[in-house]
Amino acid sequence: MTKLLAPDEIEDKICEIILTKNIPVKHFLNHYVTFSYPRGDGTPNVEVDEKGYHYVLSERGSEFERRTTLDIHELYYWVFQDITFEIASDFAVKNPSTWEQRRVRFKNQLEWLRCIDSDFTKRYLKEITEILERAPFDDGLPNNMDWESWEG
Repeated sequence: MTKLLAPDEIEDKICEIILTKNIPVKHFLNHYVTFSYPRGDGTPNVEVDEKGYHYVLSERGSEFERRTTLDIHELYYWVFQDITFEIASDFAVKNPSTWEQRRVRFKNQLEWLRCIDSDFTKRYLKEITEILERAPFDDGLPNNMDWESWEG
């Protein structure tokens, strides 16, 4: 089995990516995710044990989501998906549009994920497609947009 990174090593790598890619985080990293010490307020916490990397969400003492992987790249995707969601949501609120807010948020989040890792973009595009199959846009524009080339 491959040696797993320790929580502080994961935190260091995430900080390095944020700095080198100029990700516009408004807060310290622990606002978005914690490492080894859950706050219990819904903030994701990264844990590492012999079973792998765990991305855990808990609130008021109750765990409501736990994702586990042995793939560090997968863990980074989960972390950056949440960080870029918050950045993109903030952008969509501050930049009102005639388009549905999700459309603006999806596009902005895709741009940030593309900046971090092209594989993240491909994965998120698939997730957007699944979301729109269940809950289409209601702004009158097509759901099956070419997100890669869409300029908004």
